[in-house]
Amino acid sequence: MNIATASTGRQHTMSALTMRIVSLFNKSAAATIEMAYQNTDPYQFDSTRFEITFAMTPTPYEKGIGDTLATIKSVRI
Repeated sequence: MNIATASTGRQHTMSALTMRIVSLFNKSAAATIEMAYQNTDPYQFDSTRFEITFAMTPTPYEKGIGDTLATIKSVRI
């Protein structure tokens, strides 16, 4: 999360209880709760076979998040 907030200096979070309440009315919040294990439990992903098969390498988190934030800022109305 520090990577994503570094450029703005802002960080906003909701408690688990608030997310559960919001998820009753918002499908995106419900999906976030469903996938929360990726942020709370050890999550290991090995892309070696994909990288070899498709001759691709992963984008570093810093670059991916930085590019995403730059795009969001550039299309803001």
